Amino acid sequence: MRTIKLSLAVAVVAAGLAACGGDDAPRAQATPHPQLDGLYGAQLNAATLRELKPPVLLSGGWWTLTVDVGARRITLSQPEAAEHIELRVTAVGAGHIELAPDPACEQRGRGRTQPARLTWSRTADHLRLRAVDVPCLTDEVLLTRTAWLAAGM
Repeated sequence: MRTIKLSLAVAVVAAGLAACGGDDAPRAQATPHPQLDGLYGAQLNAATLRELKPPVLLSGGWWTLTVDVGARRITLSQPEAAEHIELRVTAVGAGHIELAPDPACEQRGRGRTQPARLTWSRTADHLRLRAVDVPCLTDEVLLTRTAWLAAGM
């Protein structure tokens, strides 16, 4: 009877580790990244967004981008239209960033189920994001359509 209990305990622990990703390969951690973290702003033209194929129905005007890698979060907002998009950072490194799938993506399919991968570069006054694979068109347009001006510049 003792052998059965021990075997059952080992099986439960192994199943728990597998369910928690105990045997997954290690991933890059999202730790604070001083060159990337910050508040940025950009002007987006609503008419230009509607001309995209397929059109992206977003408000034009001044958008803000807040990057907080330590909190694993990127927030895009357009205060005049009360638009707010929050994306979860899953990995970041020198020149690249990965985001979790966006379950609120307007486009069905891959945009809601697949992660986004981008490259980034930073100058003294601008952050530039470029798509490697961003399955949600809305996220891709917002993040990569223009360079983001660092706050205070």
